[in-house]
Amino acid sequence: MRVTRRTLQLGLGVMWLLDGALQCQSFMFTSAFGRTIIGEAGSGQPGIVSDPVHWASQLVIAHPVLTNSAFAAVQLALGIGLLWRRTVRVALIGSVVWAVSVWWLGEGLGGLTTGETLLVGAPGAALLYAVVSLLAFPDGSGNSTIAPSKWAIPAWASLWITGVGLQLTGGNNTGQALSKSFSDAGSDAGGWIGRIDAHLAHQHISNLVVAAIVASFAIVAMWSFVPGRWRQASGIAGIAIGLASWVVLQGLGALTTGSSTDPNTGPLILLLGLALLGAPSAPWSEGLLATHSSRRPLALPA
Repeated sequence: MRVTRRTLQLGLGVMWLLDGALQCQSFMFTSAFGRTIIGEAGSGQPGIVSDPVHWASQLVIAHPVLTNSAFAAVQLALGIGLLWRRTVRVALIGSVVWAVSVWWLGEGLGGLTTGETLLVGAPGAALLYAVVSLLAFPDGSGNSTIAPSKWAIPAWASLWITGVGLQLTGGNNTGQALSKSFSDAGSDAGGWIGRIDAHLAHQHISNLVVAAIVASFAIVAMWSFVPGRWRQASGIAGIAIGLASWVVLQGLGALTTGSSTDPNTGPLILLLGLALLGAPSAPWSEGLLATHSSRRPLALPA
């Protein structure tokens, strides 16, 4: 499968349509949406985050039907705009602006300041929407059939380096913390996913397991800078980790609960991974490969 910027545009379009459909759930048109979904995103956050989130939640609480109708309309319009070639540029600009707004006002910076990890949804689905939108922009002539931007490489590496940092801080660097993550995920998910999480939560998870997770994140980041099979391995491994955590620790984004606003980060990591797999080699990657291939074995004396 050849990945192009149009591939990313279509994937984003489907995601925004899904988000718009989720925004049309009956719960979203009540004041509880502003109070329990948006309002809680500001809990425990610094003032620069909590104050705007509080303002947004109060606005939604006061006018739930009007505000949510606008939210749903924007997201459905973005989805349609991305699927229609003639409006894709405007839709991508709108996607970046809307995604960053949601990331700040609706997700509270995706849990970056509250101890969340990459496995459970940090740095936030909305931020990844914005990143993928930037990588999917057509070139100056409007051509979208070209490869994704070479900036997919540092974007992918940055995601996994961030994952390393989040896993090592905020009390997330122990097996006990990982067990708690499974326990929390199980209580939210229910069904077969909840049973899997409950089983994992009752297992003894060694600190070595967390060390292995951190090492895998670092390897995925490093391999992305090496063209060829290593970059392919990075993309495939990262997508596998992202989808596995989406199922087990994110409960498929709680899509069937009636109060989910998006599918969480799993599908966005898939899109970002595809962007990496389709991206051309960046100059720094080519230089790294050239340096490596130019090495010669030392000649031993006769």
